[in-house]
Amino acid sequence: MAGAGQNESADGMGSGARRDGLSVTPFEGGCAACGELDANTAPTLTEALANARPDIDGVAVVLDLADVDFIDSSGLSALLDAHLLAEKASGVLVLRNPSRAVSRLLEMTRLADVFHVDGVAVSAPSDLVAE
Repeated sequence: MAGAGQNESADGMGSGARRDGLSVTPFEGGCAACGELDANTAPTLTEALANARPDIDGVAVVLDLADVDFIDSSGLSALLDAHLLAEKASGVLVLRNPSRAVSRLLEMTRLADVFHVDGVAVSAPSDLVAE
């Protein structure tokens, strides 16, 4: 059903919200994103992260990005906003298992060192390394 995600209620975060190609599923200490993170879907992620409960220490919110197959500048902006909000609250946003698409964008923009990354190491893909 095309466009069905646009009519979902804002309080649909409990069982995994979906908007035009992105689903966000909460778990204890954070949430997992699956699909495309772009201008249309970034608000879904932003809302899910705003509602996420920190881990047991009450400090970190984990965002699992293993199943994000596309991310653009709007998605990156949503990650940066969440990172800054977490820091402002004396917390931390942890990016867990960033997909190749996410890793590549973090490297291309030189933002890999800005984020706390857990799981798969973020390193420059071979096609970005100058010869």
